[in-house]
Amino acid sequence: MSKSSIGKLEATMVQALGQGNLGAALQSSLSIIQQFPEHHRAHLTAAKVRHAQGLYGQAKKHAERARASLPSDLEATLLLAMISASLGRSKEAIELNRKVLHQQPTNKQAMVSLASILERTGKLEQALEILQQADLPEEEPASGMIRAKCHFGSGDFEQAKRVLDTCLTNPLLDRGMSGAQQKRRILLQRALVNDARHQFDAAMEDATNAKKADAENFHPEQFAQEIDSIIECFDDAQFKGKDQPRSSAKEHVFIVGMPRSGTTLVEQILDAHPKATGVGEFKSIHIMSKQIQHEIGSWAPWPASTKGMSIDNRERFANAYESELADHGFTEGDLFVNKHLFNMRLLGLIATLFPNAKVIYTHRSAKDVAVSCMLGNFSGQVHPELQSFDGISNLLKQHKKLRAHWDQVLPLQTLDVSYEELIENPNEVTQQILNFCGLEWSDTCAEFYNSDRTVMTLSYNQVRRPMYATSVNRAERYATHLEGYDWHETKPTQAP
Repeated sequence: MSKSSIGKLEATMVQALGQGNLGAALQSSLSIIQQFPEHHRAHLTAAKVRHAQGLYGQAKKHAERARASLPSDLEATLLLAMISASLGRSKEAIELNRKVLHQQPTNKQAMVSLASILERTGKLEQALEILQQADLPEEEPASGMIRAKCHFGSGDFEQAKRVLDTCLTNPLLDRGMSGAQQKRRILLQRALVNDARHQFDAAMEDATNAKKADAENFHPEQFAQEIDSIIECFDDAQFKGKDQPRSSAKEHVFIVGMPRSGTTLVEQILDAHPKATGVGEFKSIHIMSKQIQHEIGSWAPWPASTKGMSIDNRERFANAYESELADHGFTEGDLFVNKHLFNMRLLGLIATLFPNAKVIYTHRSAKDVAVSCMLGNFSGQVHPELQSFDGISNLLKQHKKLRAHWDQVLPLQTLDVSYEELIENPNEVTQQILNFCGLEWSDTCAEFYNSDRTVMTLSYNQVRRPMYATSVNRAERYATHLEGYDWHETKPTQAP
């Protein structure tokens, strides 16, 4: 490839990244890397795109290559710190940011990044001290959010609200998509602050305003059709009388539940066990579901592309999942625990690849789930169903319908765990979870909150402390807001 061709690709790559065209930016960067394997800017671009896509393992590899090709470039080190933080590797992220600050003590991006990680790991005073050194304007959104979270975490709700109110005066929040997304995050954080201040109407007003635009992208009829297509594809014949792929040497547990139903808590308990590894919302199988049609040359898109999948292909995809776990650094322990929020929709594929997998269903009061989801900052693009009470009500209905179908056709072992029962009888329910997973009792599971692990979901604050009952019956404070919807409980009704 000539220098002029490479120059054109570089220009296309930079322009596409600047415009937010991730596909074109990635394609250009990979084309450059194919010809020049150590091209610094191409690896840096590929790392940024993969990080934006949530493919943190691939992002990390490109960022490391970029840093190795030009060690003096602090941008690569900062990006690697961000990726490490996204992977939950807080110690690595802190060290990388401190390396940048050692060379550039006034680097504000490194200060904000470091403060964010310190807040997430519970080091609130240190985070505030770093932000004070950064000396950023009070209305600056990124640092303001971290300051507000620190005050919120320490119980100073009034100060947290004052910080957020100041951030909302920033005129940049009303400009472009980036400003709109920042404003959304700030409003949702203020919703949590108002909830803690017992200003429940104000909390719901903030959440509703934050999610209003994204709520319009949810279409109940289309969503119901998607669930029906999964049910139609993964029927009884799909699993009976079929040859099974070779059993994996690894054991897999998939946690399945509505968002905010205790999935992170159960995963954290298991991750605390010496023989288990929590992989969080590891999205490999979700991505795989979109790629199967192309990979096996099927005429049909997901989910029909999986129908009649050969043993060889089933083993190939199962091995690919385990290889990607290893690439992400998930190598310790004998059992791997995945709590991706799409697991309910993916159980047919999971059973196809891992017929010996185990499933833990988590359940929580439907109304409590609805309130927690409404106040939670779930991506509007990924989860349009979580942007309004109407969407959440529809999700509960489809969730329950899909569970009833899986109970009829899947060969997987299952356990139902009630969030409320886990809070009321933690040791007893924890023992049930461990027994189901084939693990002996470990005191570390009862002290899950002492883990050095950094949880990267909305529940990161909750799993840093012992179990508490204040979130039970949370919906009572929002009773008037919940009227007029059908709230379907997901826990199966016990037979008389």
